[in-house]
Amino acid sequence: FHQKLRERAARDFTVVGTRAHRLEPGETPWRLAVTNGIPFWLLEQTNPERDLAAVQAGDTLLVPVVRKP
Repeated sequence: FHQKLRERAARDFTVVGTRAHRLEPGETPWRLAVTNGIPFWLLEQTNPERDLAAVQAGDTLLVPVVRKP
């Protein structure tokens, strides 16, 4: 199932870089992914050293910058 999601994502967009984003109070990694139009697993993959369930306001995450074909 997840492999199919990744294959579809590879067709739908290309990662062209990353940008740093500092979490605001009340902001979650899930919301960050949704507002940037990326799948949550891609945000996790871009931040492998972070436990996204434990991040807090003020923490900085890398957000993939994507380009749609």
